[in-house]
Amino acid sequence: MPKYRIARLESLLKREISDIIRREIRDVEFALTSVTKVILSGDLQHAKVYVSIYTEEPKQKEVMQKLKKRSRFVKGIVGRRVRMHYVPDIDFIHDKSMEEADRIFKIMQDIEKESAQRNSPGP
Repeated sequence: MPKYRIARLESLLKREISDIIRREIRDVEFALTSVTKVILSGDLQHAKVYVSIYTEEPKQKEVMQKLKKRSRFVKGIVGRRVRMHYVPDIDFIHDKSMEEADRIFKIMQDIEKESAQRNSPGP
């Protein structure tokens, strides 16, 4: 299957799964989740759905467990919304890239502050 077609399907699934999490799953914790990326297997039978969760670490694990339990529910809704020959199995994966970016940004700010303190003239 051409790569552009797979990319279109990934984009469509990302949009639909985001909407399902936001509207169909009525847990408060899911209000803090965002689907960042969807990667389909070459045969279109498996989808890795990367999710960012904006809350504390213990709560993130709880939200991921709930998402994984509801993957078949999400798959069923995707099957009703999207016309596909085969609806892929959905595997939710915790995407920590935003957390890592935030951590690196804070480190860079700390380095910048230290540098400014060293270079500032003393009293």
